[in-house]
Amino acid sequence: MLSIEPFDCHWQRFEAICRHIHEQLVGMPSLRKVTSQKRGQFAMDLACIALSLRTGCLIDCISTPDPTHVFANLITGLRVAKFGSIVHVYEPTSEQSFFVNISMLFDKRTPYNKTAYVHLGPDPSSFSLVRRLRSLQAAGPPPDLIFALDSLKEVLAAQTTLPCSITIKPGLPAESAIPLAAILLEYPVAYIPTTLDSPFLSNVTLDVYECVLSIGETVHTLLKFSCPSELGQQNSDMLGKSHLIKFLTDTYLPRIRAMTLIATFQVLHTNQNLDRIAL
Repeated sequence: MLSIEPFDCHWQRFEAICRHIHEQLVGMPSLRKVTSQKRGQFAMDLACIALSLRTGCLIDCISTPDPTHVFANLITGLRVAKFGSIVHVYEPTSEQSFFVNISMLFDKRTPYNKTAYVHLGPDPSSFSLVRRLRSLQAAGPPPDLIFALDSLKEVLAAQTTLPCSITIKPGLPAESAIPLAAILLEYPVAYIPTTLDSPFLSNVTLDVYECVLSIGETVHTLLKFSCPSELGQQNSDMLGKSHLIKFLTDTYLPRIRAMTLIATFQVLHTNQNLDRIAL
């Protein structure tokens, strides 16, 4: 575990943004019945994206039968200065919704170039590293993944104003939809399945990383992902515990400091064996 001592910050600004999101949720009839706890979690996630602390988040604490319409309306209501780069992205293959800071996603030409892609074989316990970080000689990400990101960029470039909601073109294969989610969520590791018919990494020892932001009594998970421990041991310079903790710290700590927040940042590491993992 790496713990960073608290540093000064404008908590009032962060709190005000969370409160603004909360008020918008309460004012929307389709989301009015969402529990206060879920509204609080949702507001924290979205505030972190609006303040450029995170690139994206999966919307899994609030469900709606019409996410494109509902979340577009929410973004419309929030479209003030801090939300100027935020869009709702809907991926129809997985039926998942994301809030994404487009400026952060495309601040580099290739948003997938710092990700390690782990190929999951048909055997529930099989896996292999198919792309080394920043290596141009190894196999790259799935072509459909690159196409989806390029298409997203083209849609944005064709608009005179930033749309509130964008739908990824239908038909994206699962082996590309899953790592696409990892890219939008800024995971250092993305899984690429060959089949959805069997458990993934069943009873394989995993390195599980969790980035935690503590603000007063509020504890918020910024990021949580896993990587097979064996890969971390075999590729310690890229996927080892020390490397990933430093990578995460170097990524998030400057962003947190830029927010001038009174907070504590931690990178938690555990080893876990699961019946299967959720992708």
